This record gives sequence, C-alpha cells and structure tokens, in this order.
Amino acid sequence: MDVAIAINNAYTEYAIILMVSLYENNKDLEIKFHILTNDLNPKNKSLILSYASKYNRIIYFHQIDDTEFKGLDESYSLIAYYRLLLPELIPGKKVLYLDTDIVINGSIKELSKINIENYSLAAVRSSINDDNERYNRLKLSPKNGYFNSGVMLINLDYWRVNNIKKQVIEYLRNSQTKLVFPDQDALNVINEHTKFFLPLKYNVIQTILENPTFIKLHYSEVVECIENPIILHYAGMKPWYIDEDFHFASHIWHKYNSMSIKSKTKCHKKGIRKIIYILQYYVIDRIARRNHNKRIIKEIIHSNIY
Repeated sequence: MDVAIAINNAYTEYAIILMVSLYENNKDLEIKFHILTNDLNPKNKSLILSYASKYNRIIYFHQIDDTEFKGLDESYSLIAYYRLLLPELIPGKKVLYLDTDIVINGSIKELSKINIENYSLAAVRSSINDDNERYNRLKLSPKNGYFNSGVMLINLDYWRVNNIKKQVIEYLRNSQTKLVFPDQDALNVINEHTKFFLPLKYNVIQTILENPTFIKLHYSEVVECIENPIILHYAGMKPWYIDEDFHFASHIWHKYNSMSIKSKTKCHKKGIRKIIYILQYYVIDRIARRNHNKRIIKEIIHSNIY
C-alpha cells in the first residue's frame, strides 16, 4: 500500500512518530512510504531513514517544486498543496494521504482493501456536519456532507483523468468565496459528488465528542472511535504543545513518541500566558486526565444526547 505525507524540517520528528506508529501496527502489510518535501536537510532525511531501517522499510523522498502553488493562500503553508501532486508522483492506483499530526493505532489492511474505483476519494465526514454557514459559504448541499482532508484514500487514476489538481488550483485562484480551510474547502467543492465516506475510526478528531447532534446520528461509530481508534488525528490539539494537549487520546501519541524520537513538548504561548498555561497543564489537567478513561468518556457522550 502507498502511504504519503508532506513535511518540512520542522515536522521531521512528528513524521517519525507517525511512521513508527504505522509500522508497529502493520508489520504484515507491504507499505511504500512517500515523503513530499521541498527543503528536508540531509540530517533530517538521515534521521527518518534510520527509523525506517529498524523496520526494514524503504522510504521514497519526493523533492517538490512548489512554484505552481505560489500566490495561493498560505494560511497552512504551501506544503498543504503538495498532496495535489500525488497522481504525478506515484504510479499506483490509490494512495493513503495523511496529515503529520496523526498516529496509526491499528491495522490499516481493511482500509487498504476498500474499493474506491468509482469515487475520486474516500475520507471521513467532518463532525461539524451541521454547520449551515459552511455549506452556504461554499454553496454545498448539506445532504452531500463535508469531509476532513487530513486522511484521504485517493483514487489516483480518477485524479489523473479528471485533473483534480488543476480544478482545485483554479478554484482557489478564482473563487470569490471566503475559504476558512483553503485546500480542504476546495477539495470538498471539487469532489462534492464523487467522494465516499469512510468509518469515523479512520480519522478520529476531538470534535466528535463536542457535537451532540453528530453523536446522536453516529452513536455506535463514535463509541467505536473511543474503544478502537485506528487513525488518530490531533487537528487543533497538537500533543507536542502542552497548551494544546487536550485530545482525549493524546496519551496514544505520547506512547508512540516514547517508542521513537522522544520529542520534547513545548508551549505555544508566550510570557505570562505561557506561565498560566503551564500551571494549568501540570496542576489541573494532569490530575483530571487520570480520570478520563473510556467509561467516563462514554458517559459524557451518553449525557450529551439523552
């Protein structure tokens, strides 16, 4: 199975944590791991290769020329657009694209076998699925849903034939609509009628616990996400920032971190705000977190919908 990520030097450690979690849980699966980058230095490339060699795996590095993306919204850096190049870089029929703030907590063999021949991509629906402002802004139909693009099983043949890259770039350059998540919004517009929704366990984001309507509609899947999450996504709650480390499954990220690079946590905030957050984290959250087991989380979910 082809798996791809896009990184710069700053995300090397987190790429290694993702990679180790993937290999640990998929020792019986042949994986071609692709890294898209435009500035990875020799030291970081060597570091990544050293971890891959421990699992007897091969890494494919793709040096990206991002000239064609110049002028696009850089809210999340131009690296976010590198995935649009995957059909040109990988000769296979499909690839699993992953954001780097992710760990794999189980086998993806079942995911790799999903047939998306008649779809442009497969992804997990956003838990903010009843956001009418978003649908109105993008002129999307709520019945078609909106997906999170941090995990995408991409039909490379479909993207090549229909030139999805060109369509997304043209939309980004010409759209008069305000784009909150530029590349993700554009991907949702272009693939509105050709996507396939994956089970929630393949992109578990904290917001699944924060929307009572969504929980009620997908109760059994949400419980499965807590009991058996396969792909954990720390969007907006990066575990390596102590002032963002509030994802209900952040301990799983820390587990794979301890098994690999042992990246040091840091604080996003500055000055007095940093001191306040650190005190909150160590004095309050560390104590409370001990009680956030699966039973209590399930009780919270239950209380949100009944």
